[in-house]
Amino acid sequence: MLTRATDGGLRGSLCLSLVVAVATAAPAMEPKSISVSLQAGWHVPSLLAETSEILGSISSSLYWDFLDRIASLDGPSATDEEQYALAKQALEGLGDKAGPAVQSVLNYSISLEYFAPRLEMFTQLSASHIQEMVNADPTAASLPKCVDPIFLFNSNWACGLSDFKQKLSIAAQTPLKEHTNDALPLSAPFDFDRTVGAKPDGPRVIVYADITSPSFRQAHTYLRSLAASGEVLYTLRPGVPMLAEGEKGVRLQGYGVELAIKSQEYKVLDDEIPDPDGDKFELDSEAITSSEAEEIEGFFFARLKERRPELSDKLDVLRGDLLAKVEEDASKVQVWDMQDLGVQAVGRILRAQDPLLALRRIAQDFPMYAPGLTKQRVNQTLKKMIIAFQKEFEPQSLLRVNSVILPTDGNPFDLHNTLISQSAAVDGLRALGLPPAAVRELMLSWKLETDSEAMAMMGPQGDEFRLDVEIGHEAITWLNDLESGNYPYSRWSPSVKEFLTPAFPNQLRFIAKNLYRCVALADPLSSHGLAILQTLRSLVQQNAPVALGVVFDLRRAAREMVDDLVDTKCAGSWPQALEGAEWARRIESKCKENAANSPTSSVHRAVAFARLFYTLRNHEAYGPTAAWEFIDGVASRATEKAPRGKITRPKLVKAFRATAKKSSMKYQKEIEKAFALGSHPADPWIQSTQEWVTRKGLQNKPVLIFNGAIIEAESNPEFLRRGLMNYILMAQMRYQHAVYHTRVTDATDLNEYIKNQPRTYPRMNKEILKGANEVELVDSVSPPEGVVYLPAAPTASGDKKGEFAALTVWVVSDLSTQEGKNVVAGALEYWESGSVEGDISSRIAIVHNPGPTSTADPPLKLALSRLAESPEGLAMLRALIVTIYDEEMLGEAIEALVKSKGSVSAKSIPNCQGHCLQAYGIRQEESSAICNGRAVKLSTSKAIPRKESDEVFEDLRLLHVHMIKFLRLGELLKAISGVLTTTEPGTQSDRILRITHRLAQVPRGKAASGAVELPDEYIDDGIGKKFENVIEFSRPESMISVTAVLNPLTQEAQSLAPLLVLLRDAIGASIKVYLSPSLGISEVPLKRFYRSASGAWETEAGITGAISFTPSGSRKGPDLLKFTNIRTRALLTLNVQAPDGWLVASTRAPVDLDNLLLKDLPSSKMNLEYGFEASLIEGQCIDKEKREPPAGLQLVLGNASSPHLQDTLVMYNLGYFQLKASPGVWRLRIAPGRHGSIYKIDDAEGSTGKEFRLMPIDSFSSKPKMVQVTRRPGKENVDLLEGGGDELDDAGFFGSLSSFFGDLEGKKKKKKEKNAPIEVGGGGDTVHVFSLASGQLYERFLKIMMQSVVENTKSKVKFWFLSNFLSPQFKSLVPKMAAKLGFEVELVTYQWPKWLHRQSVRQRVIWGYKILFLDVLFPLSLKRIIYIDADQVVRGDVRELWDMDLEGAPYGYTPFCSSNSATNGFRFWDSGYWKNHLHGKPYHISALYVVDLARFRRIRAGDKLRSIYDNLSADPNSLANLDQDLPNYAQHTVPIFSLPQEWLWCETWCSMETLPAAKTIDLCNNPLTKKPKLDVARELLPEWVVFDERQRKLTAEIQDAESASSNKAS
Repeated sequence: MLTRATDGGLRGSLCLSLVVAVATAAPAMEPKSISVSLQAGWHVPSLLAETSEILGSISSSLYWDFLDRIASLDGPSATDEEQYALAKQALEGLGDKAGPAVQSVLNYSISLEYFAPRLEMFTQLSASHIQEMVNADPTAASLPKCVDPIFLFNSNWACGLSDFKQKLSIAAQTPLKEHTNDALPLSAPFDFDRTVGAKPDGPRVIVYADITSPSFRQAHTYLRSLAASGEVLYTLRPGVPMLAEGEKGVRLQGYGVELAIKSQEYKVLDDEIPDPDGDKFELDSEAITSSEAEEIEGFFFARLKERRPELSDKLDVLRGDLLAKVEEDASKVQVWDMQDLGVQAVGRILRAQDPLLALRRIAQDFPMYAPGLTKQRVNQTLKKMIIAFQKEFEPQSLLRVNSVILPTDGNPFDLHNTLISQSAAVDGLRALGLPPAAVRELMLSWKLETDSEAMAMMGPQGDEFRLDVEIGHEAITWLNDLESGNYPYSRWSPSVKEFLTPAFPNQLRFIAKNLYRCVALADPLSSHGLAILQTLRSLVQQNAPVALGVVFDLRRAAREMVDDLVDTKCAGSWPQALEGAEWARRIESKCKENAANSPTSSVHRAVAFARLFYTLRNHEAYGPTAAWEFIDGVASRATEKAPRGKITRPKLVKAFRATAKKSSMKYQKEIEKAFALGSHPADPWIQSTQEWVTRKGLQNKPVLIFNGAIIEAESNPEFLRRGLMNYILMAQMRYQHAVYHTRVTDATDLNEYIKNQPRTYPRMNKEILKGANEVELVDSVSPPEGVVYLPAAPTASGDKKGEFAALTVWVVSDLSTQEGKNVVAGALEYWESGSVEGDISSRIAIVHNPGPTSTADPPLKLALSRLAESPEGLAMLRALIVTIYDEEMLGEAIEALVKSKGSVSAKSIPNCQGHCLQAYGIRQEESSAICNGRAVKLSTSKAIPRKESDEVFEDLRLLHVHMIKFLRLGELLKAISGVLTTTEPGTQSDRILRITHRLAQVPRGKAASGAVELPDEYIDDGIGKKFENVIEFSRPESMISVTAVLNPLTQEAQSLAPLLVLLRDAIGASIKVYLSPSLGISEVPLKRFYRSASGAWETEAGITGAISFTPSGSRKGPDLLKFTNIRTRALLTLNVQAPDGWLVASTRAPVDLDNLLLKDLPSSKMNLEYGFEASLIEGQCIDKEKREPPAGLQLVLGNASSPHLQDTLVMYNLGYFQLKASPGVWRLRIAPGRHGSIYKIDDAEGSTGKEFRLMPIDSFSSKPKMVQVTRRPGKENVDLLEGGGDELDDAGFFGSLSSFFGDLEGKKKKKKEKNAPIEVGGGGDTVHVFSLASGQLYERFLKIMMQSVVENTKSKVKFWFLSNFLSPQFKSLVPKMAAKLGFEVELVTYQWPKWLHRQSVRQRVIWGYKILFLDVLFPLSLKRIIYIDADQVVRGDVRELWDMDLEGAPYGYTPFCSSNSATNGFRFWDSGYWKNHLHGKPYHISALYVVDLARFRRIRAGDKLRSIYDNLSADPNSLANLDQDLPNYAQHTVPIFSLPQEWLWCETWCSMETLPAAKTIDLCNNPLTKKPKLDVARELLPEWVVFDERQRKLTAEIQDAESASSNKAS
């Protein structure tokens, strides 16, 4: 093996001379270069607009400050270069608000064109909004021609500032106009709007403007003054000019391109050689040079040329030879050579001059480097080190930027968001005076609670919060105890090591430990609650491996007592047993109002039920078993005679007698005691139970609490069992992981382990408990003017002055109302408790939030102000509020207390009005708590507050605990302990408040499922001393630190490596990459070349993030995505790997991208172009009442002028739907007609019957939409699908397959449905044919198939083609071909949903599209379609198939024929698994089939096929012929009608004698001859040659006409 060149000298010269001489003998393949670009049809955004949006993503105040600076500057802004200079000048004026950290990533953000969709949305929104205004006001007809800023306000409009001033003065004198949502919905505020104004409820002025224009600066300055004075709310929607015809749009970044090596068992290449001139192909004018800095077989040619320039030519020859040798050796790599390929790759990377570039090069061009790598000596020391590393950190990928864990899919948009937020945090911390070392420490070590940490083992959802149920609390009645030693648990393994024994997938482990605890909260007197209780008992009887408990929820009974107390006794102890003091007082109050009514003689039946249950459970002769028999008896009697479904006193008595009579209990006496008004031994337990329910904050509906995770309890017992089983299986997987890593052992206290899981809290409140990315922060943490903090409470420990309080809480409420008194009582209870949790204390201030009719200084405010310095007085004030209920008496008591304990000189507590409300985002009179920049609405009641479990008190405690975890205050205080001072009281708290607010604004990344965080020591400097499998580039001054773990021979490494290089070279980050390859490789790990467009500029000096300009002042776009000097003779397929939600298509390609041979390229350089067609609107649609998808519901997308642009239906699979749209604001509606008459969109806009939901598209990565629908009154039980199909019995993510495998034919047969007349588009006479193709050869076949169909079919024909894989030439040609041959054509597209298991091989992807999305691929008006493979020739009239009766089946296929005995050995379906599975049914061929789309959708066949596919495709060995195996496998659930045999003839399976009768001939592959399909067609089908010649001439004729037209135009 050649050695690496050294520093010159004799040895190097001799070596070079020898190698050069040898090299000249072998010819090298000419290297080829391919460039790819992706453009959108939008104008390139202005630099000023992009910069403002970038700053706006950090904070609204920064956005407005930047625009203020722009408006105040006089510089020109006509060109990009002038705008860039103006933006830099404006940024300098912002000082620390946009410091060096933010400015360092601005260029990268601009290069990504990250905000181009948002600005394009504003452009489209402007056009739509103006059209709305014209429709509403005909005098606005001239508005679309306005070139000045456009003002829309108060249902008025203005063009230019002077027009606005005039109309605003007139509008001020007239009342506000009302407008309906139907007329001007775009005038309403959107979440994406940025609005400024001193009065939150002031009149809104919406401005559409190009912010580069001088007229905008004047308009902005004027409106800012109006907004500051409270006269208007100013909303700016900046746009960009529309794209002119022929003008190229913005070049996009953020995607990848692969050259995948294609297996070629059968020939798929066309024998027609494309004419480059005919494609008008132009070579890439940009210089494409290879990087000679790359190492090739140990040589660095750039360095050698630098040292020996006189050998430059010979070095080029040597380099070419080595590349040719690499290419030649690539085909000789054997399986046994790959054993240590990963270690060999790591060794090569670490030895390189620039290891990071070597990582990128080897990962992205691995097929070229594999042969050389296998010849390297394996470094055994390095291998042992990698093994040791993987023992400490599992071999999986990780990307961490500072403290944020990101997905490892190489998405630059995720990285962009993190860099922007991290940089903003760095500048913010610097502005607070923190030294660089402290800032760096904070950015590295401090992080919010991340989603990856929440991936605990307590449920399937990693981002859910959990409740500490207090396992030993008396409120919980446990049904079983797996650790009791009783049968059958005594027979189970007592050790958690059972998790590590081999078992089948999803097989439950039966371990005698309470690993899973499930508590049900249920109303025992509701049918729903009784069903839950019975289900839990059946689970115990079936020996489910879960500890089950129940808590009786009697809140409904308590409400009924309050509402029905006309005849209830006012005195007695039992009300307190239900809800504590509050209910007692409410009852007493109501009784006094109805004192004339006579009392009843018994308690509420719910109390009696609980007392009877308690009596049986605690009786020595009965116990828990009898108590549960009593519940069974109650449930069985619930459905007895009137009132059916209601538990009455007689039914309770009967159930108790049936249970109690089995013993000597005097049950009649116990019954009387249970219904008596006096006290009962069970009352303390009942009261404790209801206090537990209230304290836990649980909603008033049945729930299951599984290891703390809250699950809505289904009333259907089967759904309940399956949902619980899903949680158990997911938890079991995480327990296995924990046991393997010894985090759980036999000695582990499981109760404590469950209690201490991440995101476990003592109370539930969805307003407070939100994920890191869901928490909304206020704009400012400047305290209300004159804020007064309460002194340390008498019970507080530690610092008495509150100097070290890490949490600052401002409690805001209207102190003149009863609600305000409740809030004050709860706040003072929180204060009095010490407001300390985990050694972290808080300081608290109370702020008055007066309503429009409230007084500015109510008595309670004055009392709080006077008592603010008296801890004793504040404690007494709280006692008065919760003790005295008479308003007059309370006022007198407070007045006396103030005189006794108050201070005349005390400061008055502040009012929150105007700017205060706006800054904190709260409304007048609203009760909220603002804690370290987070505003939370408090749970309040107008009732008198409870003494022991006040809602406000519990909420404040919960907020305290959550903020400690959310902000990681413990770690934070350690990190900044060195910079805190103690000079003034409260200084530390103020500083901590500002620091935490700044840090909390950093969005959290979300790690890939199952990702595990690196220990901190892996991130600290110096870890490389322990492990040498690390690439490290340290920059101590950098505030961006990146840590990654990568297997270098994976697709993740191919996409991540370029980003790591960008972070180092363009952003200046510190980089640390641990290389963790797979060991024991047995197959080629990477079979593709890969490049990504990551948004950087690559120069001779390396990657840079600097923006450069042309001499005319226009900015240069980022480099094209390039494959340079690729050498391989393999057949390749070029695929664009676009981010989820992008629909892209090829627009310029001179060669067959599906079957690419580099040696046959017409030139050494080639430029390919793709276009961005649309973004996806995708999401989930749920029936709000039933909490399940409204399967089959038809949705329509459009706008005001065109309400129906496209449609789709809701899948049963997750309720998923998908629609296409360009940036803009769209209207989503339920399809009018039957579907619209049954359902309506919840919280929609528009008038009745015309409801719609506005759907903005403003980013490259829009989030899935949640659409809730409700049934219209009277339609609750109407079948949406008109009697459609068998209900799916799914559970969990996709549902159990058990419902799919029932034999439909074994069920009662339904009457066969005759095909109704088809009415689609042009009428029922048109036959619709679907097909798809990929590659030049199959497009050639497709043109022949179309001709054969049209020529042999008497009816009109319309073809539908999937555009995803068609070439731009074909898509341009086929409409013209349709016009000449007399058929119609339409292209459809669909993106594979990310939740559905994806295929990686292109052919299998095509097969998937052929079968998986038939229900959603076509317009809903299309009722039937015929699929015909592209490589078929049709001899019959397909109208016969169109009219064929499918006898109720959703589709019809032709069975494989069996007349060719020569291929009997290949008929796999005649024996083994398939024979047993088919049960005598035929195995059908998928080359042709007829689909009754109406029936297919009605029985939800698509949902069933997708569910079966998703389960089977998890096994890579299943569904070998996906499009064919899937429908055949599923035909017991989705029946197939067998078409007559003559409708598909194939040489492989059919005899030659049957060929004359064939109506279609399929050019299927023959495993005996393996003849190319072209040869088979020419030999068998004489008409094929005729059709082929005809399509060739027709294609040439169309291309000649296009060329002549183009020449004439030019």
